[in-house]
Amino acid sequence: MNESIRHLKVPVEYEERERCLGPEGSVAYVTQVVKLISAKWTLPIFFRLCAEPGMRHSQFLKSMPEISHKVLTQHLRKLESDGLIFRTDFGEQPPR
Repeated sequence: MNESIRHLKVPVEYEERERCLGPEGSVAYVTQVVKLISAKWTLPIFFRLCAEPGMRHSQFLKSMPEISHKVLTQHLRKLESDGLIFRTDFGEQPPR
């Protein structure tokens, strides 16, 4: 038992391994999620939205003074296009 373990093998059958590593496997989904959240500001924006779902653009800028208006807008649009967040326009004046 004095030997050091250099790697561990997961005891799965070959077919199950292909299902996990294939194009529709869990590795592909994890890779896709990591790509979605890998941008610098994505997680801070996402966590602020989870804490305060109705947060307005100006509130973001106040809570994150180091981010620019343009970058914030780009990230919010990207999160919306990826389906991670959605925006509701109430069509009211003043906006809410």
